[in-house]
Amino acid sequence: MSTQTTETKENTSEEAERKTTRRTEGLLKGDRQERVVESVLRETALQLSRNGYEGLRVDDVAAASGVNKTTIYRRWASKAELVAAALEATRAMKEVPETGDLREDLVAMMLKAAAFASSPTGRGIVRILQIERAHPEVEKIAQDLRTRQRSARKAMLERAIVRGELPPGTDAALLAELLFAPLYARCISFSEPVDEPFARSVVDTVLAGVHALAVASR
Repeated sequence: MSTQTTETKENTSEEAERKTTRRTEGLLKGDRQERVVESVLRETALQLSRNGYEGLRVDDVAAASGVNKTTIYRRWASKAELVAAALEATRAMKEVPETGDLREDLVAMMLKAAAFASSPTGRGIVRILQIERAHPEVEKIAQDLRTRQRSARKAMLERAIVRGELPPGTDAALLAELLFAPLYARCISFSEPVDEPFARSVVDTVLAGVHALAVASR
């Protein structure tokens, strides 16, 4: 083999290594790792909303995120794990800090959830979860996501009971359903906007009913 051929192969190999390093270095340390993880999860959610679960390809997510497919699989062992992580990340983005004022916290939560559900990505994800729910992996992901959402809302309402903002004995799980069902009915079933007056009306009506029931049962 000639010296020129050997040098050409070495140069090609070095260039390939440099490209691989550039594409994966974001997952190697600190803030870079965090940024690339966010990019991968954001791109996964976006492509899920456009192409559905069956149509989502890890290769496409990797290319759009600027990382190697093998790098993604090192962190998430399967497409199902990647999608679950992406949906959990979008759920976390909808969370708002609790201020200790139940009424204002509920209104803020509803408005943020409605804004996402009404966005192109949010609408796409909701549509996919409905259309492909018969798929065993999709149903498992959706069920886990619903469980975490319900648990978080229930825990928030239980803290409000402890603070005295809700009557003792309030069914926190039922109350969460009553509060958020109108939101999803309007966003998903009717494709109608959820504005602040609507959110406040729902919160005030449901909370007034809870307090009235507590008074009536004394």
